[in-house]
Amino acid sequence: MIKEVLDNYEKRKSTLIQEKEELNSESKFISKAMTESYIRQANKQGNLINENQQKITEEISNLKVNTKHLMDTSCLLYTSDAADERSSVDLGGRRIIKKKKK
Repeated sequence: MIKEVLDNYEKRKSTLIQEKEELNSESKFISKAMTESYIRQANKQGNLINENQQKITEEISNLKVNTKHLMDTSCLLYTSDAADERSSVDLGGRRIIKKKKK
């Protein structure tokens, strides 16, 4: 009877060891699959970031071109305020007041 119990114990131990090895193998496979999935997601996000950076760079270049065009075609505008006041000159929101001579 003890021999049967020991045999059953050894069989169960062997079965458990085998199941553990299978679980470890499956765990490694799942871990590898998850890692590959994370890498793919990170690559996609990296590609999206690169695409957005390129778009922003292009937009900035277009703005520079448009700004240069505006600067080439712009002219000075004198307001009636500046024309009416003889004692000061309007410099973009700041006024320089000329001292009156005595």
